[in-house]
Amino acid sequence: DTVLAISEACKSFIWIEFIERKVSVFYRGIDGLKNTTQSVNLAQKFPNKKIVWYVGRLYKWKNVDSLIKAFYSLDDNYTDTLQLVIVGDGEDFERLKWLDTDNRVYFTWWKDFKEALSLQKQFDIHMHPSSPWGWLATTLLQAMYYGCYIVATPNEGAKEVIKNHENGILLIDDSMEEIKKWILTCMKSFDRQKEYAEKNRKIIVTHFRWDNNIDKLYKLIK
Repeated sequence: DTVLAISEACKSFIWIEFIERKVSVFYRGIDGLKNTTQSVNLAQKFPNKKIVWYVGRLYKWKNVDSLIKAFYSLDDNYTDTLQLVIVGDGEDFERLKWLDTDNRVYFTWWKDFKEALSLQKQFDIHMHPSSPWGWLATTLLQAMYYGCYIVATPNEGAKEVIKNHENGILLIDDSMEEIKKWILTCMKSFDRQKEYAEKNRKIIVTHFRWDNNIDKLYKLIK
């Protein structure tokens, strides 16, 4: 009788691939992000550096290789003030390690959910380098909740929640050149981080609380 999608990106995919019926978006909740387990203090490990990070499964679709290449292409004065941290595992791990020829990237390997959250809370800049397709990434929503400065490709649903220069930076595409360009822009406009953080926390509280979304689903069923 009705079809529910968990994001606008998922809704578009359903329309293109499967059906031509009405689809309602029912966002999932991401409550419970205060419950973390810290094992690494990144500020102590990398003093006087902005922490740029990626968290998630390491496979081709996530486009982490372009992020590493963009990081390596930065001038020395930027690499001295930025630290790239990659949290997660997956089938691309060995290939990504091979790209890190000078051991500039801090790979944490797999972390359980609470520990991954504790690392995410410490990041300054959240990189969302995903290639086309995919639905709205939970890790992106978590970064918005924690107040990270968001730099994202429009893919995996990021364009649903990030508006360029309103609450973060939205890239045109997922190329290495575009990622590099906007990392530099982010560093030059980092004073907007607090402004963006306030807007992003409001988006999360308004649209991604289980209580609100279950109530919306209840009304739909009723």
